[in-house]
Amino acid sequence: MTPRTILILVCLAAVAAPLPAADTPPLFRDRVLMVLADDFMVTEFWGPYYALRAGGYTVDVASFAEGPVRTGNSDDNAATANLTLDNVDPRNYVGLVIPGGLSPQKLEQSPRALEICRAFMTADRVTAGICHGPRLLAQAGVLKGRVFTCLWQVADELPDLWASEAFGTFVDRPVVVDRNLVTSRWPPDIDPFSRATLQALSKHGGLALPAQTARVALVHADASRQTLWAFTYGLRALGHTVDTFRCGQLDKADKLTPDHYDLLVVLDGKDYDRYRKDDRFAAVVTAFRDAGTDAPRVAAVGEAYLLLGERKLQGQTVRQVEGDPASAVAAVAPLAAAVGREPEVTAPAPAPAALAVTPGFDDAVVAALAAALKQRGLDVLYVAPQAGWVRGVNGTAVLATATYADASVAPAAVVVAPGYFWAKRDSDAARKAWLLARYDAGATLVVFGFDSLLLGPDERFAGKRFSGSDPAGWFYGKTGGGPTDAPATQTDERVISGKDSDAVPAVLDLLDEQRPTPQAQPQARAPGVS
Repeated sequence: MTPRTILILVCLAAVAAPLPAADTPPLFRDRVLMVLADDFMVTEFWGPYYALRAGGYTVDVASFAEGPVRTGNSDDNAATANLTLDNVDPRNYVGLVIPGGLSPQKLEQSPRALEICRAFMTADRVTAGICHGPRLLAQAGVLKGRVFTCLWQVADELPDLWASEAFGTFVDRPVVVDRNLVTSRWPPDIDPFSRATLQALSKHGGLALPAQTARVALVHADASRQTLWAFTYGLRALGHTVDTFRCGQLDKADKLTPDHYDLLVVLDGKDYDRYRKDDRFAAVVTAFRDAGTDAPRVAAVGEAYLLLGERKLQGQTVRQVEGDPASAVAAVAPLAAAVGREPEVTAPAPAPAALAVTPGFDDAVVAALAAALKQRGLDVLYVAPQAGWVRGVNGTAVLATATYADASVAPAAVVVAPGYFWAKRDSDAARKAWLLARYDAGATLVVFGFDSLLLGPDERFAGKRFSGSDPAGWFYGKTGGGPTDAPATQTDERVISGKDSDAVPAVLDLLDEQRPTPQAQPQARAPGVS
């Protein structure tokens, strides 16, 4: 065997070898990978792509071969792969994005594409898929036990995988974030999908999002679709408000002033005569240019900047921006952040009702109680050991937005412990302490199943009777209280207990005796109406 033959075999073995798990910090925290094949959904690629570029990321596009990746309907919107799937090293990237369309169905035929997905998910790197994108993740075997969303058609396309729970728990929401996993359903969800992807990247080792957000006005004279996508998708993903105005119709744009918008962006376009002839355009640019600040208030893209010079509209606060749409929006994004303002954050009102859930909670109790409490006009806060999606014992998922450390609950709230398999896990000490603290503050506790055992032996309830899971009776000890056979019990003045989901109606009756449901006020009748 010649040395050249040995070298070729070594290279082939390296290409065929499994990808590393990428379990070390990424080599480039500003680098994101997108995987793509022909017939991808146009906006599901370009929307996140421009959002990533606006956020400061370098984006590598990997496909079966380097070069054009076609959409199937227009070569004008084709993407370009700058590397092959075989040349991808997941350790180089902080995240992975999978656009939809027919692209994921083609990529799933590639063992290499599946290995890339496994490498990112195994290493808890941000992995984002929209539309059919989660289909590729399911084929890679990494969605089991996760909470996600996708295009509804995927369930019909892969019924066996869906039925086997290889897809985890489906939630019909515009965007679902489950730790490092970000998923969305279809093209109208691109804005929340891109925004959530940037937020997840920021939390998992990527670039920080701007602290300030701006109101941006885009003025264009027949700009290209790619240019408009770059600035609308890109800036909105960063949290900026973006409105678009066509030059030649600015006489109808009453709010196009520096008092209403923080930044004016004049886009490159095809109909430059509109910029030359529109006096209202000149007045708008002049107002932003002379708005009394040293920071740039006007950004002009490409030849639009030259046209501003032609009309003597350039100035110190007018910034020239050059390059393709992706480079241009990447240059404008910092200008928007510089003239923006910190978003107003208002603390939510203390919740009038809370459900204290933990992994493996009783799904049926939570579904019934949450619906009943909302019907009674009570907004429900889900509280868990960690914020995020929590799956019940049968797979139902709820989104916990608060933890025991930061939950804001009204003193006289209704607080539900819905029950689950066992009440002696490590996290239960904090959960029990939180529930008892709510009780001491004046809350009404509603407990089910084994959660009766969580509270029952406490000295506060010595001699009190609890409805709960029958086997829990073995573990009460000699407190003088313990379990009762009743499906629901008024255990204490502010404690109601129930056996299981069948007891929910009886529990609600007891709750209504304590806290009558507010009655709707009758509407006044109009004169002459009977």
